[in-house]
Amino acid sequence: MKKLLILTAAIIFVTSCNKDNDNDNYNTNGNQPSESCRIQTFVEEGDTILFSYDDSGLMNKITFIDKGADTSDYYMLFLYDSQKRMTKLEYYDDGELDGYETYTYEPYKIICDELENDGSVYFRQVHNLNSDGYVTNVDYFHWENGNLVESDNHDIFEWANGNILRKKIWSNSLKGTKRHAFKFLNAFLSGLPDTYTMSVNKNDSVKYVHKYSYDDKESIYGLLDLPYLPESNNKNNPVTDSSFYLSGGYDTIVSVYSYEYNEKGYPTSCEIIITGTFNGQTFSTSDSWQAVYDCN
Repeated sequence: MKKLLILTAAIIFVTSCNKDNDNDNYNTNGNQPSESCRIQTFVEEGDTILFSYDDSGLMNKITFIDKGADTSDYYMLFLYDSQKRMTKLEYYDDGELDGYETYTYEPYKIICDELENDGSVYFRQVHNLNSDGYVTNVDYFHWENGNLVESDNHDIFEWANGNILRKKIWSNSLKGTKRHAFKFLNAFLSGLPDTYTMSVNKNDSVKYVHKYSYDDKESIYGLLDLPYLPESNNKNNPVTDSSFYLSGGYDTIVSVYSYEYNEKGYPTSCEIIITGTFNGQTFSTSDSWQAVYDCN
């Protein structure tokens, strides 16, 4: 899965404009069955992602198929509690379990633990929520010699009109976590080149900032729900993503998204133009994706 293996902020997408504040303040709109559409396939550069649902309409499986292949043994399974909150995410490679994640919900907080097959935890994300259920900041931890240690990774999110207005990052390099291994997020959320990465110390000033603008259509992100992705609560689709680096090789990266929509207002295709500067040199690249829905 070479194309899909590079950053999960895995697809994804999600949200709805309604809020549900009865589930420990977590905004659980995304994975709830849509009244109009649900996504069936997502294709980026020939690689395909298939989405499956249970009888109640909750997403229960994502399968990744490489370009030119007919089938795949690489997939994720989703498990939920009685409140329809995702509680476990299992990763399978070649049909074998390849680690999993558990989700614990507390008032104004979601705790995500990444575990090996033997149940040992090696990585943790703590998402802190505001009263509307939106993630305001994410802290990262790892285990060292049996102790939970806070890492330098740290993100802050500013919201406006149901969308992320700014994302401030102390580090976007989360190597070694299965969650950040799928490329479709790279196309879906940022469309940035595969080469971009930087690590900075959270004790320093902010070094890297995303600033977004949006369309007024239904968000493709709003059709699913992945608790570890704050972007999953965006109400609309990004049309520009301006990334500013205060240090490091990149000075600025600007991604511009152009969509086509179905009759329900969901994007069916996207062309992404990415321009920027790196070490004083300008560059330009592009990406695209297509999505197929099942709509009532």
